[in-house]
Amino acid sequence: MVQPGVDAKARWVKKGGKSVFGYRQHTLVDNNGLMLALETTAANQHDSKPLLTLLDKAESERTGYSHSCGQSLL
Repeated sequence: MVQPGVDAKARWVKKGGKSVFGYRQHTLVDNNGLMLALETTAANQHDSKPLLTLLDKAESERTGYSHSCGQSLL
């Protein structure tokens, strides 16, 4: 049963002893803290689940600069 005004993809999770309803943002950064990739999942999804997706996104962004026009931006 879907309630109006309630996000059907958000989930409940316990954080610090409190129940939280929503999403979790997973961010992959380099050694300088520069963001390489971002993935948003339901709050109850473990941090390890989107790791491969984050790595794939970071790799596809990096190889996007491999052509001559992109190289000039680096």
